[in-house]
Amino acid sequence: MILQIIRINELDNAFDLLYQHNREIGRVISEDDLVKGINKFLHLGDVIGVVENNRVLAMLNLYCNNFKTKEAYIGNVFVLPDYRRRGISHEMLLTAINICRSRHFSTIKLHVSPDNYRAIKLYTNFGFQFSGKVKQIDGIYDKEMILGL
Repeated sequence: MILQIIRINELDNAFDLLYQHNREIGRVISEDDLVKGINKFLHLGDVIGVVENNRVLAMLNLYCNNFKTKEAYIGNVFVLPDYRRRGISHEMLLTAINICRSRHFSTIKLHVSPDNYRAIKLYTNFGFQFSGKVKQIDGIYDKEMILGL
């Protein structure tokens, strides 16, 4: 099965797809915060992913819109368990990097859990390096990684 990486924002039912996806993966968040978050993804960023049979199988949020600093940010990289280890994250990341390059951005940042070894390997294979900065949200620490373009 060949899965195509698309820009989910362009789909007429993008909001509904992302809403269902967040509920499917068990994201615990208030209804209001979920709606705000989805609208932020759709209006301020590029939601890159795989959709099949009206179901989001994988997604990545790219904020490549700060034309003043030329710094992009990748967040919320997720692939449903049944679709992992098929190269989808690699293809989504490659698509995100190409979008940033086409917009003449100089840097991409992301945060990763220090124990997410597969993600760290993926990011380092693309050239991302740890910056030394750490982000803490609700007692969870993520390390910042940066890629210069």
